[in-house]
Amino acid sequence: MLILHVSKLKIAHRFFSNGNTSFKELVDRLQIPHEYKENIVGKTVAFEITECDTKWPLLEEHLHQFDGFHSVGTVFSKKELDSAEWLMASVGEYQYPQPEDNHGRDSYDYSRACSVCATGHRQTKPIRLKSDFKQRRASFFGLHWIFDVVFTRPATMKLLERELGVTTFETMPVTSHKTGQNVQDLLQMVIPILEASCVIDDEMKVEQCASCQTTKRIRKERGMISISAPPSSSPPIFLTQEWFGSGSSAHRRIIVSAEFRKALNKNKLRGFQFTPLQVKN
Repeated sequence: MLILHVSKLKIAHRFFSNGNTSFKELVDRLQIPHEYKENIVGKTVAFEITECDTKWPLLEEHLHQFDGFHSVGTVFSKKELDSAEWLMASVGEYQYPQPEDNHGRDSYDYSRACSVCATGHRQTKPIRLKSDFKQRRASFFGLHWIFDVVFTRPATMKLLERELGVTTFETMPVTSHKTGQNVQDLLQMVIPILEASCVIDDEMKVEQCASCQTTKRIRKERGMISISAPPSSSPPIFLTQEWFGSGSSAHRRIIVSAEFRKALNKNKLRGFQFTPLQVKN
């Protein structure tokens, strides 16, 4: 089993700022490569920098000037990804669920969900979209706001069934919000929820709801997330029993087997991003 130590990890910081001229001047002065845009959104600065970059300590001293989006994550090597038995997966977010004014909640039953933290909701109707996805090079697609749904093409599903020896993956149609009809050549993967808990990482930050007492896990910034070994009968892709998120946002995380990732790589099926998991028996 591969054991990682925090001191050996490659940590990346991602920044997005809108309208903060002093932060833009700092980035220019430090000569940090970045993307700068002036448009209807405003004057935006976006970039990524790792802690091993010689300019990171200089930037870190001035983070009190920054009031925009800042995320931290671990950059894993190809060796770490290739040797992982199980991986956490996410998919590119390309559009918003409809109707936007309620964040696509019409597709879900919230009758048994907590009104404060939103845990306990379940999908009961097809997701409604404004249009089909335009990203023709991608094979899998995701949404803003809803992080545990995945869309793909029927041909991709058949290929995966053949590669993984699965009799059939469950799917459901996708609805056009404009016409009320099914979107042609597009399906939602119905990803099963693992019956048992598997995320056992004590280093992850958690948030407990004051109303229902449910605990939600928050994204781990440094190192691998630890899980217990899923049952041998587990499907090659499943959703965690555990809830993730903060505030009124609640979702489950997608976990896939090494075989699932290999099938995607073999057939050059794009759209997923993977994070290796550390399995503890």
